[in-house]
Amino acid sequence: MVNDLLRDKGLRLPAGTVVDAILIAAASSSKNASGGRDPQVHESKAGNQWYFGMKAHTGVHAESGLVHTVRTKAGKVNDVVETKNLLHRQETDAFGDAAYHRAWANAVMPRGRQLNWHIAMRPGRLNALDARSPLAAMIDKSQQILAAIRAKVKHPIRLITHSSATPRSATAD
Repeated sequence: MVNDLLRDKGLRLPAGTVVDAILIAAASSSKNASGGRDPQVHESKAGNQWYFGMKAHTGVHAESGLVHTVRTKAGKVNDVVETKNLLHRQETDAFGDAAYHRAWANAVMPRGRQLNWHIAMRPGRLNALDARSPLAAMIDKSQQILAAIRAKVKHPIRLITHSSATPRSATAD
C-alpha cells in the first residue's frame, strides 16, 4: 500500500535501495493471556550476544532516505531471507551491510533487469588486508563511501525502535 501511494504521488525514485534489519528486543516472559509466548518472537544472536525479540527489515531509497518498505519477522529470520521483499524491483542498485553478502542470490528481478549489489566487506576480510598497500587504502575509501550511503537506513530504523518509548512530557512526576 505504501509503495502504491508513493508511486501515485510521483515519489518513487528507482535509483537504489538501502536494506537493513534491526532486532527489536522483547521481554522473555510468557505471562500473557494464553500463557505462551508470541510465535513471532524468538531468540536471535547479534554479534556475540543473544537477544529475544523480533526483527524489523527496512528498505530505504538510497538518495532521499525515504522509507518504502518495512517488514517485521521473527528474530530468527536471517536478514538475507527478507531481501527480496525489501526491493521494489525498479532499482538499479542495492546497498547493504556485510550481513547481506549472499543477498544477490535471493533477489528476484523482472526479466531483463539487472541489480548491482554494493555490499560492505566482512570485517575479517577487511582486517586481513595489508594496511600499507595502496589497494587496502582504496578499499578502505570505498567502504567509507558505502557506509555513508548505508547510513540513510539507520535514521528510520532508530525511529522504529524508539517510537514505543514514552515521551518525557507524558510522564508524571
